[in-house]
Amino acid sequence: MTTTAGPTSEIPQVQTAPAPTAAEALGGTAAAVETTVGAPTPAGKKKVKAPKAVKPAKAAGTEVAAKPSKGLRAPIALPKGLPTHAASMTIGGMPKVDLLPLSIRVLDRQKRARRTMRLAALGIAVIVLAGTGAAWYLNTTTQDELTEAQSLSSSLVGQQAQYSDLVATEQRIDLIEAAQAVGGSTDVDWRAYLADMQATLPAGVVIKTVSIDSAAPGMVYEQSATPLEGSRIATLTFSAISPSLPDVPTWLDGLRSLKAFVDATPNSVQLDETGGTYVVDITMHINTDAYTNRFATTGTDAQ
Repeated sequence: MTTTAGPTSEIPQVQTAPAPTAAEALGGTAAAVETTVGAPTPAGKKKVKAPKAVKPAKAAGTEVAAKPSKGLRAPIALPKGLPTHAASMTIGGMPKVDLLPLSIRVLDRQKRARRTMRLAALGIAVIVLAGTGAAWYLNTTTQDELTEAQSLSSSLVGQQAQYSDLVATEQRIDLIEAAQAVGGSTDVDWRAYLADMQATLPAGVVIKTVSIDSAAPGMVYEQSATPLEGSRIATLTFSAISPSLPDVPTWLDGLRSLKAFVDATPNSVQLDETGGTYVVDITMHINTDAYTNRFATTGTDAQ
């Protein structure tokens, strides 16, 4: 440090030299030692060994790993779970010491786990309550709809009871129509059909007697066992009187023009000596085309 004296009235100024760094200080020490060692040693004095060069100190904040000294025990292993900075030492940093025992940290983790479990249980409870509420709402809505439908059904039954007579009358009408359809399923207008048959005979020929054998309602008419004979629903056997010898083949040709004609067979031709006329017996079969279907129900009537 250098002091400069000035005039008596002025305040003396002090100049401070900058402090040498650690390297410079160590360097100076090493130089001094080298100077001492390198000088000639007086007789009778022991030589002084030069000290080893001192490594410059590391900057602040640099971690220095602890090494075991000779003759000392090995470093004790640190327990697991401690922070990693406990295994190292920081020089020049902010001193920090973690004095919390490991059990406190375990308890803290357990508290967090219990908090998570409580939140999960609360969430499950909320979901269950929401599902229960939805099921209750659906059940209530369905019950209301069922009650409304039952009320409407009861109202309709009551209104129908007011028209029970009309319903019974309609049922009787339907029954009568069904009976007519069954009973009239084999209905043939025989008056009109015999008139048409008389028209096919030659002039002067008159039908005397007619015998009709037809199918009954709900019954199947018996068919002929003779081959090549057509299906029939009725058999007509009639006798015709002709003033002259009848031309039977011409008669048969005329009968073929009738509706529902199947076949005709002449049975006999006899001379009535009292009147001088001829009596012809013929058997004829007719099919279903002869039905009038007056009582048959159509698709519209059935609905």
